[in-house]
Amino acid sequence: MSLHLRPISCKQAAFGSWAGKESLVLWQLLLVFVAGAIAASILPGTTELAMAGAIGAFKLAPLPVIAAATAGAIAGSGVQWAIGRFLARYKDHKRFPLKAAQYDKYAAWFQRYGVWTLSMAWLPGIGDVLTLIGGLFRTPFVLSMILVGLAKGARFALFAYAFTGALPWALKLFGEIG
Repeated sequence: MSLHLRPISCKQAAFGSWAGKESLVLWQLLLVFVAGAIAASILPGTTELAMAGAIGAFKLAPLPVIAAATAGAIAGSGVQWAIGRFLARYKDHKRFPLKAAQYDKYAAWFQRYGVWTLSMAWLPGIGDVLTLIGGLFRTPFVLSMILVGLAKGARFALFAYAFTGALPWALKLFGEIG
């Protein structure tokens, strides 16, 4: 019996069946998802950079990239909301930054008017804090994630449009002018 060995590339040896084009697309979308989740938390990160790499360098269609980024942002915002909800347990603790009366007053105001501020979660910097505050003041989880998903999804769609449509057009225009 003879054993026939066929040569394989380093990529096949390292990644096995995960080295095909389809799996690279999945890995890139997973990277965009993780970047979205990290950026939606209090950790520093940017989803747009991962989206630019996926759309520009890997030539992925914008729609799955937007969906992966939005899903990651919702997951990261859900963690932020849960942290806020966890911190609400300690509202009566002596080191909690708000007194009980202040907390109740702010929570009532947030339940009445502030829930809609979660639609501003697309803003860099304060959007992450808003989801934490939403959990702290016990906004309904599903409503919070719907508002965050719509806001961040619109932001990512606008970025993808700017990156794939408006930006190349503007660069070409300014290149012709200059």
